[in-house]
Amino acid sequence: MKQYDSFISHFKGYWKFLDKYVTVAQLEELSQEWAKDDAYISLSIRKTSDDQHGIGFEYNHPEGSNKSSFARFKEENSDMLRRRFGNGLAGWDISSSYLPIK
Repeated sequence: MKQYDSFISHFKGYWKFLDKYVTVAQLEELSQEWAKDDAYISLSIRKTSDDQHGIGFEYNHPEGSNKSSFARFKEENSDMLRRRFGNGLAGWDISSSYLPIK
């Protein structure tokens, strides 16, 4: 298997929300709150399925991308999102690093 040295160690992915519980306006409000944190490199909102929208993000954790910081990031944010949106949080697709192609 080929070894890759050019993976970027940022958290990247989507938090997904059900349209029937969470509006795009609510996602925009949350994204604007997160945008105040300089660790967020990018934030966007897009349709993630027929009945869901998601907040896409790239996040450069201050402690770097390691197993414990990644687990803590997912746990703290998923807990906060469950409290804020209840059943509106549909899930997530997040990784601790990625390989850019273009």
